[in-house]
Amino acid sequence: MKEYIKKLGEKSSSEILKIVHFHALTAYTYYFTEKKVTSGEKLTLILADPRFNKETISGTELLPRLRDYNKTYLIDLSFLHCVSIFEWYLFDLLEALLKLRPEHIGSKKQLELSIVFDSADKSEIIEKIIDAELNKLKYQNVIEWMVYLNKIVKIKYPSDSDIKKLAEIKASRDIIVHNNYIVNDVYLRKSGKCARFKLGGKLNVNEKEYFNLVWG
Repeated sequence: MKEYIKKLGEKSSSEILKIVHFHALTAYTYYFTEKKVTSGEKLTLILADPRFNKETISGTELLPRLRDYNKTYLIDLSFLHCVSIFEWYLFDLLEALLKLRPEHIGSKKQLELSIVFDSADKSEIIEKIIDAELNKLKYQNVIEWMVYLNKIVKIKYPSDSDIKKLAEIKASRDIIVHNNYIVNDVYLRKSGKCARFKLGGKLNVNEKEYFNLVWG
């Protein structure tokens, strides 16, 4: 188990680092292109993919697009992927811990008979119970995720304040994916006192505030 958890951490750290490099190198490419165009060098981009009907974009037309992409899509995509890696790591960790100590699920959980009848043995029954338990947990707040984790194994990091910030980050991710950036009651409830936006407002990803916490 110790070796598995170590590899899980290494893999998630590696994926986060790839996102850091992707974001930095792509932003630098945008910057490099802008410097060339503003210095007078003529650039022409031909989108040869048939879906674009061989669209041609001049350097001056390209600049406003790159500036917009850098402020929106590049930052947002990097942010969303980082949050996904965090969620993947945490729930893979919880799954491994529950398989090792399934008694942490509790003895009063209701069990559908179909799970028993459709399972080959006890271990498969336990796996299905764990899957159901974690799927239910995913719909709860990040703070509740950490409370659940602490019931199984005591952790010193992240701090309580960072956990609350992570809850706001996850709530922001959900608003981007499920509500087209528009803040709703769910965001406010999940973010608590760390909420950065008002009801009905449009959420934006603050690169410095979010990535400093996600990337460490």
